[in-house]
Amino acid sequence: MEHIKLIGEVCMRQDWQQEGPDITVTFGDGRKQLVHSELYVFEGEEMIRLYSRVGPLNKLSETQLSALLGRNFSLAFGALASFGEDLVMTETLMMRASAHDQVAYAVRFLAETADGYEKQIYGTDQY
Repeated sequence: MEHIKLIGEVCMRQDWQQEGPDITVTFGDGRKQLVHSELYVFEGEEMIRLYSRVGPLNKLSETQLSALLGRNFSLAFGALASFGEDLVMTETLMMRASAHDQVAYAVRFLAETADGYEKQIYGTDQY
């Protein structure tokens, strides 16, 4: 199953908005979070990378960065990472093993967790 088709089916089932490979998850309090998806090949295996921006890295102190790195160990899924100049939440799934429920759960977890960090750390709803 093609990656965009899988994302589309997940969005339709979860009542999320899709624009190409991007997913917008809206929460009950009116906040929203954009989760990007991309297909890539790793060692011959098609993979789906999901990621959601949290905020700019340059707004974080060394203490905050260290604390966030320590949080990675306690996350149920995904990881906090740097991407370009942003702090992001990311998760990687194997395309051939990516059932709808698994993708939906990963997207929801990334969106909720990234949005929570964005709200707590930056006090914004930009991403």
